[in-house]
Amino acid sequence: IEALPAWSAAMSYGSREKLAESPEKQISLNRKLIQLGHHTPLESIQFNFHVVGISKACGAQLSRHRIGQGHVSSSRRFQSQGMSFVYPLLGYIKSEDEAAAALRVISDINRQSFEIYEKLREESKLHKEDARRVIPVASSQERVWWVNARALRDFLRLRLPRDAEWEIRRLAIMVHNIVSQVAPSLFEDIATEG
Repeated sequence: IEALPAWSAAMSYGSREKLAESPEKQISLNRKLIQLGHHTPLESIQFNFHVVGISKACGAQLSRHRIGQGHVSSSRRFQSQGMSFVYPLLGYIKSEDEAAAALRVISDINRQSFEIYEKLREESKLHKEDARRVIPVASSQERVWWVNARALRDFLRLRLPRDAEWEIRRLAIMVHNIVSQVAPSLFEDIATEG
């Protein structure tokens, strides 16, 4: 898989034979392509991820990366998914008591929203697509996400820095760890900030 960008570039230059039996030359060409900013050959690799346990808010951020596509679990089926939410880390709150109090309020609101959803469905007979409007953006979802290496590099560039929102940054770190093992030459120049 890691050789595909080099093969794609070599094919366009008619120099594929030079790479045929040399993984070192393939990796070297990948690095050179990245260094020169010639990223089109990186689009020859597509990564597929099954992302579980992200909030609807994080999913919305992920969908802003238009080149990365996928399918997401439908909130129309929220009732069968059950009550599952993603909670913020609140690492910036120094007092453990204050953080716990904030999490209790968030948890209460999430629970109440789920109860309202169920009530709208059962008592008011609202359709799922109408009742789901009360579901908080903290509700957990899963998705299949596919993205080519070029778009993934851009995603990582934007979502790995410390100033990225915590949940999508956490996802970016996990994705970076995976792709760095699968195709290291394509991502070795992208570092995560401690």
